[in-house]
Amino acid sequence: MNQNPLLLLLWLLLLSLPGLSQTRDQWNTSSPGERFEVHDNLKREELTVVVFYSEKSEACQRFSQDLEALAQRDKGFKVGYLNIDRASAKTIDWTSPLARQYNLRAVPYVVVFEGKSKLAEGYDARKLLLERSDSIGR
Repeated sequence: MNQNPLLLLLWLLLLSLPGLSQTRDQWNTSSPGERFEVHDNLKREELTVVVFYSEKSEACQRFSQDLEALAQRDKGFKVGYLNIDRASAKTIDWTSPLARQYNLRAVPYVVVFEGKSKLAEGYDARKLLLERSDSIGR
């Protein structure tokens, strides 16, 4: 992929501006697709949205954009992203150790925790986020 150096510089400058930086917290950057213990990254008394995703999924990209917009407006929760694709994957990596560990069948797959207690997952978690979004106004 050919990248325009000027556009790349502009993007980096925008990310450095207060309020415009991404809130994305990639939890498994060093080992995408490998086993990961979510509970080890949860903090007591904190609302955390965990998103299992694939970089090969357009639905994940769209969901991530919407969730980041919500996170910018609502500072009451943090988001942790887990990439299910191993580095060598050419398509969504349903056989990765991470996908098998959490028995994932669809992405994005969302789990909401309060502290270390699971509040909701799957459809119910997405519904909870939608309600939260509606309560602060779109």
